[in-house]
Amino acid sequence: MRCIINRLMAVESHDKKLDDLLKMVEEGKAQLPDFQRSWVWDDTKICKLIESITSGFPMGAAMFLANGGEHIRFKYRTFEGVDSISEVTPEWLVLDGQQRLTTLYQVLKRPLLKRYQGNDCCGDYQTLLLSRYS
Repeated sequence: MRCIINRLMAVESHDKKLDDLLKMVEEGKAQLPDFQRSWVWDDTKICKLIESITSGFPMGAAMFLANGGEHIRFKYRTFEGVDSISEVTPEWLVLDGQQRLTTLYQVLKRPLLKRYQGNDCCGDYQTLLLSRYS
């Protein structure tokens, strides 16, 4: 049994640009397994992430599971804020990093989202992020 588990659970590391990750989210190539909680970050956490990234710190690791095959049978859903994508089967399911990726998607790809209009922190950093990463 150990050999089977190791073969099915191979771990690989792939560095990706933030813009590429957000494009995967937007196109539905990366989605969330249905058991993941919803996006729950408040403005304080959102601003701290944006401040960290604009200060040159990495956004942290995200964990993806290749979707498909006979062993992966999770229901899935798009990230919050992604326009409805009909009949797109994701290539990847995000197991860890959903709060950070959703936050960055909301700030960079949906800049007119009402949530940020009254928040000075996000407004200033949103401009900086957009100029650097999109």
